[in-house]
Amino acid sequence: MKYMFSKRIDEQLDLRILDHKHVYELYKVTDENRNYLSAWLPWVGETTGEDSTRNFIRNSLKHYADNTGLNCGIFYNNSIVGCIGFHGFDWANLKTSLGYWLAEAYQGKGIMTKSCITMIDYSIKELGFNRIEIRAGVENYKSRAIPERLNFKQEGILRKVEKVGDKYLDHVVYAMIADDWLTRESSISTKIEVVPYNPNWPLQFEQEKARLLEILHPKLVAIEHTGSTSVPRVDAKPIIDIFAAVRPFEESSVYAELLRESGYQLIETGMYGRYLFVKQSNGTRTHHLHILPEEGFYERNEFLFRDYLRAHPELVEEYGELKRNLSQQYSTDPEGYTRAKTSFIQRVVDRAREERGLPLQNVWEE
Repeated sequence: MKYMFSKRIDEQLDLRILDHKHVYELYKVTDENRNYLSAWLPWVGETTGEDSTRNFIRNSLKHYADNTGLNCGIFYNNSIVGCIGFHGFDWANLKTSLGYWLAEAYQGKGIMTKSCITMIDYSIKELGFNRIEIRAGVENYKSRAIPERLNFKQEGILRKVEKVGDKYLDHVVYAMIADDWLTRESSISTKIEVVPYNPNWPLQFEQEKARLLEILHPKLVAIEHTGSTSVPRVDAKPIIDIFAAVRPFEESSVYAELLRESGYQLIETGMYGRYLFVKQSNGTRTHHLHILPEEGFYERNEFLFRDYLRAHPELVEEYGELKRNLSQQYSTDPEGYTRAKTSFIQRVVDRAREERGLPLQNVWEE
């Protein structure tokens, strides 16, 4: 008997094959999000009751048993919040197409990006597919953001290709080739290395700032040096962190095109409302450029943390020692390193917010 596909992504999130015990829950979440989903997905209007959902699950299980497709429920804290799946397997040409939807209330948590990464990994590394395609409505910017974050190539636009309601929608076609996906994973070093403070770091920021002001003009409205290299006497990874506020805040592809010639590469973070671009030299990261909307830019916790450390040198030594110890413990685990610093950062940001009369806020961003 074929095993039932499941993938655990993290403590809250996993992907599982749907079976008949999920009919009620899947229909319920579909119905609750009917207005939101029906703008882009033609099948929503045809899903008129639990029988429709039962038929979908029955067909999905058959495709899975026949090795002709794979559809999964997205489970967040053990509740169904969406679906993700491959629209058929073309074994002769080793290609497939990935589709997905997510309940509106669960947008902005990185759920769909993590789910897509897991499915793409599975299709390339375990099934051996060579080409993965994603299509999205031209104006469905949230859906388009997923392949763009994951560095899929935009290959063109299919005009009036799908009827949704009484309208025909144009689709943007994105694709990822297996070699590019595997190269993407290994192309940038993520080894954690903490070094003594370098007084040249502020100068390096100013030099890069001048370049970015020219490249991103007139969209750029503010640019700041942040992260540990912005705080005197703090030991740090030798990476210049830059926060840039833009107006208007557009799709990642806009900035990717502007920054392409300057050596920046868009990197998936799973965080909503911000983009991370990485610059490297000889395989080692040198700059992190975070592009964010102008609204609320200077109220961000990163600036509160930076400014509080600058004003309280007694915390600098404590933070430097913590970073040195954690860099040895998590030398090849960037996320583990970052999470292990969170309690110290949270304590400092809480103090900074209290001093300014601001409400306390969780520093860990999803």
